[in-house]
Amino acid sequence: MNCPNLTSLPALTSLKRLYIRSCPILVESCKRQDWLARIENLEGDLAPPEEEDPEQTRGFTKIFGRCSGSTSQ
Repeated sequence: MNCPNLTSLPALTSLKRLYIRSCPILVESCKRQDWLARIENLEGDLAPPEEEDPEQTRGFTKIFGRCSGSTSQ
């Protein structure tokens, strides 16, 4: 459901999962709420940024080698 004008939610302290997408005003409002920290699984626009997978990084390094950062030849 797309609700771009929805501005707030009640304190949802017993939720285990919350998914919000395409509701920018609501996302900004929720980010300022203390109860949000109690929800185990935040998804959609509230999801924390994904961390880089160390296994994928190692595979890349194995194939291409380490980058020294130097541009000299």
